[in-house]
Amino acid sequence: MKKLLLIIFATSVFFSCRKEANEISLQIRVQNTSAFAIESIILVSETGAAPYETQYQYGNLGSNQMSNYQSQQVVMRMPTCKFKVNGKLLQFVPRCAVGLQELAVGRYTLKISTDELGNITYPELIRD
Repeated sequence: MKKLLLIIFATSVFFSCRKEANEISLQIRVQNTSAFAIESIILVSETGAAPYETQYQYGNLGSNQMSNYQSQQVVMRMPTCKFKVNGKLLQFVPRCAVGLQELAVGRYTLKISTDELGNITYPELIRD
């Protein structure tokens, strides 16, 4: 009887650990590394079916602020990001999606920056 209980316990632990491993997702947060507030931040994530993209709202970030992580679907190596600076809509779209790989599961920080004229510095995506 003790052996049976031990086997049941070991099996349940194994499957519960396996379930947690499968629940890990792709998560991205945004960091504003500029001296200016960035508003209405949106990251665009690819999907496998219509409508083929999902937009994730990150809200507003003041200078040197960081958002919370958000779980996302399929994201290419450099995601499209849209935001406003001083009411001016700006967006960064990767030059060429051909040959870009999907991000692996894990946590990432997308660092975005702009100047007072609305020039976007090339975003930096780092794995945390």
